Amino acid sequence: MSGRGVILGGPNARFRRVHGDIVASYQYVNDERAMVLWPLHRKGVPAFIVCDSAAFKYDDPKYLAAQALKCAEMWGMESSSTVWFRVATIIHEGLSDLIRLPPLPAGKVSGPVIGEASLRMNGVEIGGTEVRMPTLDELARFEGPPQ
Repeated sequence: MSGRGVILGGPNARFRRVHGDIVASYQYVNDERAMVLWPLHRKGVPAFIVCDSAAFKYDDPKYLAAQALKCAEMWGMESSSTVWFRVATIIHEGLSDLIRLPPLPAGKVSGPVIGEASLRMNGVEIGGTEVRMPTLDELARFEGPPQ
């Protein structure tokens, strides 16, 4: 893990839904599709992330209930069945949106144009593209393993 944080919403978010006082953002976390939940009006609490690679686990009602209870407790909410059931419902109903989210395009760089590149074969240009400067977030994706 590179130690970089997750931006709630931000440039990796494709869309989000607000369920009362809980936000569900469908975005990319470490280049993986994810549903990121956080309470709308509570500051300083961690987000709860359901990654695509673990989404199948949430189809098991016992696992879903246990994770929803942990989420509610993590956010300092009352651990009543009403609260965790509401969190579980948001997660379960969001799974279909999560698996429909398209994969993050590989290597897409969105910084300013700093040049052009062309591919030539026998002196004939057969392809070309703009060269863009990567943003800081994009550079973080390409950093090597932790030292």
